[in-house]
Amino acid sequence: MKIDHRKPAVGILVLTIIYLKMASLQGRKTVYQHYRIVEGQNEGLTASEPQVFRLNGQNLTITSGTIHYFRVHPHYWRDRLRKLRAMGAVAVETYAPWNLHEPYKDKYDFGNGGFEMSPFLDVVKFLKMALKRKTC
Repeated sequence: MKIDHRKPAVGILVLTIIYLKMASLQGRKTVYQHYRIVEGQNEGLTASEPQVFRLNGQNLTITSGTIHYFRVHPHYWRDRLRKLRAMGAVAVETYAPWNLHEPYKDKYDFGNGGFEMSPFLDVVKFLKMALKRKTC
């Protein structure tokens, strides 16, 4: 029986690359440190030229990702927001599926309607969670 040693070697190589990448990230500034985000002391977001944004005097590239809050269990919202931040996003995009928020004519559900989808439809809770800095 011939043993293929390539697979374990490739696995070790991948793990080594991941470790080195993570080690190189140690000591880097967080997004909040880089953009000098301090409560009550911000210059805010400005656009001095077309397609050039600055946040507290630092150039800002706006990157975002989409999270469909109604497709993710609410217990996982914070985790998904953290993962979005970890990939470098500074914004989150979502939309409100009106067919779910108004399941029957003139019957609205934003997390408290008592329907089977109610726990997934608390858009206010999701947006407040996305706004919190501790989330990410």
